[in-house]
Amino acid sequence: MQTYHVIVRKHWFRQKPVFTYKLSDYERRLSEVDKIKMSFNAGNMIYLMMSRLTKADWKKQEALIFAYRNLVFKLSYVDIIWQKDNINILHLLGEKNDVMWALSFLSQVFPDNQIDCETVPESENHTSIKFSIQNGNYVGATANSSVKSNAAIPDIWSTSEVDQQINYNNISGNTLIYDASHSPKSGDLFAIPDGRLANYITMDERFSIADKFGAGIDVSVRHNISASFIKDFEDIVRKQTSLRYDMYQMRYSAFMNKVHQLEHKFRGLDVSVYDTLPVAERGLPQAPMDTIKRTNLMDKGSLKYIIDKVEQNKGRLNSQEKTQTMKDAAYSVIARTRAYNIEYQLYIQTQTNERLCHTIHDDMCMSLYADFAKLDSLNELNFPMDVYRILCNGPEQAIQMTSNERVILRQFGQGYALFLKNILNDKSLLPSKKRVYTIAYDKLYKKYLSKI
Repeated sequence: MQTYHVIVRKHWFRQKPVFTYKLSDYERRLSEVDKIKMSFNAGNMIYLMMSRLTKADWKKQEALIFAYRNLVFKLSYVDIIWQKDNINILHLLGEKNDVMWALSFLSQVFPDNQIDCETVPESENHTSIKFSIQNGNYVGATANSSVKSNAAIPDIWSTSEVDQQINYNNISGNTLIYDASHSPKSGDLFAIPDGRLANYITMDERFSIADKFGAGIDVSVRHNISASFIKDFEDIVRKQTSLRYDMYQMRYSAFMNKVHQLEHKFRGLDVSVYDTLPVAERGLPQAPMDTIKRTNLMDKGSLKYIIDKVEQNKGRLNSQEKTQTMKDAAYSVIARTRAYNIEYQLYIQTQTNERLCHTIHDDMCMSLYADFAKLDSLNELNFPMDVYRILCNGPEQAIQMTSNERVILRQFGQGYALFLKNILNDKSLLPSKKRVYTIAYDKLYKKYLSKI
């Protein structure tokens, strides 16, 4: 499979000391080898951006915090290559979505400096595309054509998630709200930023439980540990500029190392942990392979990665690649659908407002359904009936529903089928979107609905 390959002139990176190592250090090492892999320190750049903001910029602070996971996670999976045979060029390679996040991020860390980019063609039959980005937007003479022909630029200052969190907290009606300065004691009821509640389990207790029970841990205890991790992570990120950067980085690395250890011992955490923490971030102490595998499975962007791969290689995937890609997508869809249902029930058990749990569950599932519909509409992968059945909240064993499955069906209806029916009835739906969802519904009907 092809990676997305963009080149940027070295000159742009000069005199920007926030990178992990100075360019001169890399240049000295390049004199001894033909090429060298560089690394960006996303945390360093986020720290710089946070320190520029004032108390009046609270909404921008929150927007940056909500983008934190994407920034450090996606940047860590972009390879920056410097070659001796052309020292004036830096090569950025990776999944298209990750590379665009990296370019958007860099342009917004240094908003006054335009980044001139050029794609490297996959073959002689393709042509390179030149585009320029400044402060998160396409600029220059090619700006209009870039918007049409290239990927959309992620907006790290988007306040949509901030507004969503405010809406969640309004729904909850809790007197108990998230507070980064509050350090709960063992067993205390606490809130995470979206308003959901859980009982706090200290770090020492988490390791003691892991040593005693391992993967056999009770699901409710696993849930409270997961929520405690989210609380701890959010606190660390929000308080980062109150510390010197080297001290913050040390504490952050130590915390994520503990996350890796315990995730491995418990053989998984609640799905929201993977959506909030950059669990498989490169550049940290290497997480165990099973942790990385589960992250790739459970991460909210897992299907987006697969969509990106399939779109870039449409018509060029051999049968083996198609089968493996289908399996990866199917595992992710099934695992996340199950996890959202379980998490919904567990947060209700920890005294969270039922309407809030229902709203968050719906929002998470809608995002998953939209991604799956887009992937399925590409007509490259052949999914089995099991995937459609579970997406529609049907019985997992395809024979008879369990009492728990009946509850889920009553709560959320036919899930994916209901989502597609509702969106196709939206009169404001753009023709391009309608085509995607029409293809997706036709495939769902053929593979599953017509058979029940």
